[in-house]
Amino acid sequence: MSDSSFEWRQWHWTETGKKGSESETEWPLAKVRSTFVDFFTAKHGHTFVPSSATVPVNDPTLLFANSGMNQFKPIFLGTVDPNSDMSKWKRAANSQKCIRAGGKHNDLEDVGKDVYHHTFFEMLGNWSFGDYFKKEAIHMAWELLTVVYGMPKERLYITYFGGDEQLGIGLVGKDDVDGIDTAYRVVADHVRTLTFAISDGGVPSNEGRGYVLRRILRRGSRYVRRRFNAPIGNFFSTLVDTVVAEMGEAFPEIRRKVTDLKLILDEEEQSFAKTLDRGEKLFEGCIQKAKERGTTVLDGADVWNLYDTYGFPVDLTRLMAEEIGFSVDEAQFLEEQLKAKERSKAGKGGEKGEVVTFDIHAIGEIEKNPDVKATDDSHKYDKASISATVKAIYKAPKFVKSLSAADFTGNFGIVLDKTNFYAEQGGQQYDTGSLKIGSNTVFEVEDVQVYGGYVLHIGHLSKGSIALGNQVTAAYDQTRRVPMANNHTGTHILNYGLLKTLGDGVDQKGSLVTPEKFRFDFSQKNAITTEQLQEIESTCNLIISNNVQVYSREVPLSIAKNINGLRAVFGEVYPDPVRVVTVGFNIDEVLADPTNPKWGTNSVEFCGGTHVPRTGQIKKLVILEESSIAKGIRRVVAATGDVAEEAVKVAAGYKQKLVNAKKLVGSALEAELKALDQELKQIVIPAVSKAEFRKDFADLKKIFDDADKSRKLQEVKDAVEKVKAVFDANASLKYVVMNLNVGGNAKALSSAVQHVKTLSGKSALFISVDKDAGKVSYSAIVAKEHIAKGLKANEWASVVGNTVNGKSGGKEDAAQGAGADVKRAEEALKLAETHVKKFL
Repeated sequence: MSDSSFEWRQWHWTETGKKGSESETEWPLAKVRSTFVDFFTAKHGHTFVPSSATVPVNDPTLLFANSGMNQFKPIFLGTVDPNSDMSKWKRAANSQKCIRAGGKHNDLEDVGKDVYHHTFFEMLGNWSFGDYFKKEAIHMAWELLTVVYGMPKERLYITYFGGDEQLGIGLVGKDDVDGIDTAYRVVADHVRTLTFAISDGGVPSNEGRGYVLRRILRRGSRYVRRRFNAPIGNFFSTLVDTVVAEMGEAFPEIRRKVTDLKLILDEEEQSFAKTLDRGEKLFEGCIQKAKERGTTVLDGADVWNLYDTYGFPVDLTRLMAEEIGFSVDEAQFLEEQLKAKERSKAGKGGEKGEVVTFDIHAIGEIEKNPDVKATDDSHKYDKASISATVKAIYKAPKFVKSLSAADFTGNFGIVLDKTNFYAEQGGQQYDTGSLKIGSNTVFEVEDVQVYGGYVLHIGHLSKGSIALGNQVTAAYDQTRRVPMANNHTGTHILNYGLLKTLGDGVDQKGSLVTPEKFRFDFSQKNAITTEQLQEIESTCNLIISNNVQVYSREVPLSIAKNINGLRAVFGEVYPDPVRVVTVGFNIDEVLADPTNPKWGTNSVEFCGGTHVPRTGQIKKLVILEESSIAKGIRRVVAATGDVAEEAVKVAAGYKQKLVNAKKLVGSALEAELKALDQELKQIVIPAVSKAEFRKDFADLKKIFDDADKSRKLQEVKDAVEKVKAVFDANASLKYVVMNLNVGGNAKALSSAVQHVKTLSGKSALFISVDKDAGKVSYSAIVAKEHIAKGLKANEWASVVGNTVNGKSGGKEDAAQGAGADVKRAEEALKLAETHVKKFL
């Protein structure tokens, strides 16, 4: 295909397609969508719920939102927060952005082959949460289709749309001879998927949903190059503006970071251009091997190797094979994949032990029990010890009335009427502690999770027994809770510090708070410089040293959203009322004047976690690591409190070692540099300090290397002069046995040998001892006339090697070796002297 033909087809797709859909079509996309929503909201009392992000925020079971029901899963599973807006919905309507390109629902490999498979699409839906059922739903649907949309009743039946020649659609399968129409469908679908997924926070990477996005872009790129005969590297980014123009009004989120989106697409596409060049050559090798075996089935192990070793997507291999009438040995491919997973599992020490969780059946059962209400967890913010009542005991997969340590030693779950334990949520890890009945019963709490408002304390009985109705003393471990609170407040302060230094482009992408340290993931294109890290740390530690109060209160969501400077996670579903946490600002003052710019000068966030009462308790915050975890997403690992102070202390100790090392010279400095290098790789210290020490270490290493180079050059010169002087002093001398004393300088040893080689009728054996390395090096050179008399270099060298526990190699005229017994070096010299005298 010529370039002009390609350009016309691209224009035809983007421009005439747009013209037809907006000007000539009675029911364009926007009208279909708005009519649907109006019908269910205005006429049938549904709540309009905006589409959730295509990249789920808090659902690890999904790669992408693949249906309209995804965002309503908490309602269906019974895990919805009783305080959230979602828990109050009775009926809802929306247009959900969906991606089906991985997992159970995967349309990726069918895109382009027909006109109805897509990886990205919108799903119009109306939902009832126990308010109406099938009869009413069918009535509404029939009215919408026949009255509102005006579809002829006689033409409605269960089928699929197979195309209409008059509309210019039937070029699928064998009819699409040159594959061009298939390619246009693929590219159109894939650019929509990439635009929405990346705008919603997805990033191409090597695993999970990130790898699915990478596969989509790479699959589309190959169609572009093969079917359009167009170069790849920045193709998809040129189509983004069209997608935004067509769909940006309904989904404004795709308008927000168009420049960043294009940069990500270009980086991925340019990277794949290199991979594709290499992959196609490797693929040809697989084809050739199959032909040599007389088959059209590619070896599954080879296909897996293409992916696992070279990163070439498996679906592309299948597609390329299909194009030339070949296929893949899928059974063998899966076998190789399984082997790789087993190797990976073994390398990580196997899977974790069984955990206790509430599934949908357990939640349903406990909800039916009138004696068990949602757990009152309001005490988690203050009291370290409270009295509570056992309301449910869950020994998976069923509830029991009692358990004793004598009968059951495994883990199980307990639900109390109220709790002071923090259940894992919002990035903060769970509390641990104990539930006790006097001194006779102890239930060790190892994990705490919440399901649909029920807090499940997970652990085991270390002694005694427990039954429904028992009164227990619930006490969380303060030695775990306090540093966790330090770190959680630390994440808020760090979030503000990042914003202040790096600007508004910083959006939180995830966090994890543990007692030891915390990590914070955020959007940022470039690596953070050492200077920026230092500025961020300074901002954080100024807030900490000011010892300002940390305020928290539940506020109606509609009011809280208007607070100036508020930081929240995009796509997160917050309860109503929502807990607002402010650093240094009294919430009464904030709510009295929510739009005041002043609130943007410190941390204001939605958060349900545990925090310190005043920032001074944190003591110090240090950034330990800064790295990239995906394109456009970076991660900071930091610590506060005692861990932070210990890191600073370790850094000070290392700095003193560097100062002391500057006073050393020669082999002592060399040994210390090796030790310092290993230590710097392992110690946990502030990232700013580590960067400073790397520079100081490099400077010191250069000083040593320069001096060492000069020293070794001088040793080479001295060794040659030493040998020359011996032979010059005695012209009749036939050989020399000598300790050159050049340490581990192999160049000096070999230079001395080369000098003897230039002398007529002279032989020599040299050794040198490197005490620091515990090594004896030796080398022998024998003249031809001496070989004739029976002296052989390899035998001469072996005399030394046998003495110093070494190994030798070489021939009659030249040999060398090294040994480990430095104490016998002088003895070896004497034996070498005795050996040569037998012949000369």
